[in-house]
Amino acid sequence: MSVHEVQRKTGRAWKVSYRTGGRQRTKTFGRKKDATEFDARMKIAKQRGSMGPAAGDLTVSELADRWMRTHVIPNLRPQTAQVYATVYDQHIGPYLGRLKLNEFGTFQVAEFQSALYARAPYETASKTMTALSGMFTKGTEWGIVDVNPVRQVKRPPAPVKEPVTPISPRQVEEAIAWFRDEGRDQDAVMIAVLAYAGLRPGEVRALRWKDIGERSITVWQAVSGDELRPTKTGGSRSVTLLAPLRADLLEYRLLCGRPPDEAFVFPKADGSFLLLEDWKNWQVRWFTKMAKQVGLPWTSPYNLRHSFASLLIHSDLPVVQISQQLGHSTEMLLSTYAHVISEYANAPKVVREEEIRAARAGRVTHLLPAHLPQAVGEGRFARGNGKPSIGLEPMTPSLPCMCLPA
Repeated sequence: MSVHEVQRKTGRAWKVSYRTGGRQRTKTFGRKKDATEFDARMKIAKQRGSMGPAAGDLTVSELADRWMRTHVIPNLRPQTAQVYATVYDQHIGPYLGRLKLNEFGTFQVAEFQSALYARAPYETASKTMTALSGMFTKGTEWGIVDVNPVRQVKRPPAPVKEPVTPISPRQVEEAIAWFRDEGRDQDAVMIAVLAYAGLRPGEVRALRWKDIGERSITVWQAVSGDELRPTKTGGSRSVTLLAPLRADLLEYRLLCGRPPDEAFVFPKADGSFLLLEDWKNWQVRWFTKMAKQVGLPWTSPYNLRHSFASLLIHSDLPVVQISQQLGHSTEMLLSTYAHVISEYANAPKVVREEEIRAARAGRVTHLLPAHLPQAVGEGRFARGNGKPSIGLEPMTPSLPCMCLPA
């Protein structure tokens, strides 16, 4: 916004340039004083976050509806869309929904934010403010509003989070043993994948046998909500397949009757992937029960990912490679696991496979029924009929042919 002198046939005039409704506009005055006062009012309105005439009689509720229909649902992950819909229904709509946009400024934002953080947990309040800001950001792009008043209000600092608590391979093995003792072999192997490959729960639910190679696991999709989608980062990554985990997966695939490569590794009874409701039910009914009986410091399967990160850090793998294995930025790694990195800075380097084997020492557990070949040691199977079967990769030799002579 600025005031410029211009020449007209009738004499001098003053033009004010300003932006409203997503468009650049001008207004001409015969007196410099009037132009200066108008320019000042527009600047104050922008600082306050006032919407101006472009917003018309639209309400916050109507802007939210457009935002959900044209941006959130088509472009964001279903789970994210559900979160935004929930925080709007519970925290934004009841308080701001009927408010007209041209009446909504930074003062209203500050009042709303203060009350919000007082009544809701910090994480919920932060997601609510992110949703509200996203609505107005799109509103400015669409020319509905001039400014985003939410951005001009500083949010309260985040509370200090308790550092993550990784569990040791010994505790992981206790969790695996608990599920095997309960006769839930699929759950036991799923725990091993979460803890020894660091996959996110959505990535585990989307994992297919074709994604598991001889030495690595390719992570390229995830189940978000109840849909197969790209991973959280939108890309793919390759995770080293540790030998003990490879042995577990080989034995588990044989137990399942050698399912085809396109099959999900941890399916429902009908062969489809686990839905979000299935996962939540399993977590409540089984994982939480196991965590309490085994003595884990938390009851979320996601936290097993921290154990994988801890194992990588303790093995002295470079930070960049650890980030690649986990599928997030180096900055996030250093922020989340700073205390773990510090603890292992001067500790002796460990070999990941040996740590897991040491934790398994003295515990003999067989997944295979008596009528199938039993696993001997790690990844070694007794001779069978010699017929070809599918291994971890397409067209691999039969499992019996892959072992040492009996």
